[in-house]
Amino acid sequence: MFHVEHSFLSAWKEANSLLKQRNALLRAGKASQRELRYWDQKLAASSATIEGLRRPYLARLKAEWRKILEMLSPDLKVNLELHNGLRPGEDYLQALIRTEEEDRRRGFTHTGFHRADVRITKDGVVARDRVSRGQAKILSYALVLSQLPMISEANKVCTLLVDDLGSELDQTHRDTLLRYLTMGNHQTLITAVDADHLGRATVENSGAAARMFHVEHGRIQRISNDS
Repeated sequence: MFHVEHSFLSAWKEANSLLKQRNALLRAGKASQRELRYWDQKLAASSATIEGLRRPYLARLKAEWRKILEMLSPDLKVNLELHNGLRPGEDYLQALIRTEEEDRRRGFTHTGFHRADVRITKDGVVARDRVSRGQAKILSYALVLSQLPMISEANKVCTLLVDDLGSELDQTHRDTLLRYLTMGNHQTLITAVDADHLGRATVENSGAAARMFHVEHGRIQRISNDS
């Protein structure tokens, strides 16, 4: 978020500061309802601001994510949603008031921007309970790669670190993923325990400036030229 939305970082810092203030008041154990309500209102407004920034970003992320999944694994049908922890029709202030008793008892805030999460589901069930390890890895790759177009639009460049690319993936998915990685303009460092997992011919025929190295017992040896 902070790479793409310039106002997010300041909003995040403000919200974190408010959260710390409210938690400190809860831990002290002597907060009056008037004192607590003051921080409730501040934190609720700040949480709403952050959610207002998150949702457009997530909508764009979701669109890119679906494009990548369609290429990497078109048969994998899943959904991506932001869960803010609120009940239907409830706003942050109402939620903070609802959880006040539990907050006082435990000494920390249970509702707010910090409790939101991105959830991936398949057939209405959390995806981790429905997908294979290979499918889970594809979902993870897609979630990371879907951020790249937005980072590029923000005039930022990142380096992709891909550890053990071949693990949990069959050759078809490895080759498809590798072709996608070579299409971008981001520097990419890929490791594998088996050279065949890197699909060397795929890299060298892609037009990308690819180099391959072999690492053994701490020694690095170059085994390919630029394509």
